[in-house]
Amino acid sequence: MRILALAPSKAAFRFVGLLLLFASLLSCGGTGPSYDPVSITTTSLADAVVGTEFGQYLTATGGDGPYYTWALSSGTLPPGLTLYAANGLVAGTPTTAGVWNFTVHVTIGDTQTATKALSITITNPALVITTSSLPNGVVGMAYTQYLTATGGGGSYTWSVTVGSLPVALSLDAATGGIMGTPSVVGSNPFTVQVASGDGQTAEQALSITVILPIVLEPSELCSNYPDYAIATFEDAKLEARVALSVGAQEHLTCGLISGLTRLSAHKASITSSVGIQNLTSLYYLYLSDNSITNIWPLSGLTSLSQLDLSQNSITNIWPLSVLTSLTYLDLYDNSISDISALSGLTSLTSLVLSDNSITDISALSGPTSLTSLVLSDNSITDISA
Repeated sequence: MRILALAPSKAAFRFVGLLLLFASLLSCGGTGPSYDPVSITTTSLADAVVGTEFGQYLTATGGDGPYYTWALSSGTLPPGLTLYAANGLVAGTPTTAGVWNFTVHVTIGDTQTATKALSITITNPALVITTSSLPNGVVGMAYTQYLTATGGGGSYTWSVTVGSLPVALSLDAATGGIMGTPSVVGSNPFTVQVASGDGQTAEQALSITVILPIVLEPSELCSNYPDYAIATFEDAKLEARVALSVGAQEHLTCGLISGLTRLSAHKASITSSVGIQNLTSLYYLYLSDNSITNIWPLSGLTSLSQLDLSQNSITNIWPLSVLTSLTYLDLYDNSISDISALSGLTSLTSLVLSDNSITDISALSGPTSLTSLVLSDNSITDISA
């Protein structure tokens, strides 16, 4: 009997080789590639400040890939901060001071995880007094200024630590208000301190100079003087009406009367308008039924829209020629004969000229917006204008 010997094929050799390799791996206990354990390498976080943007990345090593997923496992982040899961960024703008303790954990693709206890300290901004100077005080005039500060936490408490305030002025500890009516001329240097609820303090050197008041003559212009200058009027009755309108208890300072927009002084026995030139914000002025003859001070009141000068003793109205914002003008019962000054008042819609001595109305061809015109009781013969 013949026995045939067959040569093994290449495929058989490869198969046997794979079997031997597998057996070798099993004998060595091999189960595949191995990786370092996941570990969070961030050990601490920087301090942050309330109201200031913050950002810091958490970091980790180990695991089977570069992509980690982050989350909080306990505690909370400070209000205003967020932990971004994809990259471990802790970022935002904190809103509340304090120490915030929390634990983070990180997960990687093979489900390995690690945790780390961390904390962030949030502080308030540095306390700073922002008032760098104070205006002058004027003898006999009420003074009110408030000191200001930024930073710190909680309420502020103010005090004077060096020097003293001017006589008759005091500092309100809760509001920082310096108030009173100074009575003595002079320079008064002092240092103020503010303390915030979180224990911070700040100081600032300041000074208040007290000066004598400036009293204007009735004909003088406030525009040439500081706001604390005192305006006066030639006619005491007109001055009293202005004081009533602005609610003044004492002096009519230029700054106080500059904001007056309406003044009514009907039948007040006023004889002079001198001083009224400083009421530059007036748009409504009623001076009817008085004894006014000179209206030159009105020429500076370019904001006037409504003006009633009826029943006075006016003859010259040229000061009105510059009041181009006038829409209503009542000149009833005066002694006016020449109305040429009205030719340029193109905004006029209502005009009363009755009971005067007018003969020529050609100037009225200028105010083309007129919708109401009263000319009764004059001496007009030609109305072709």
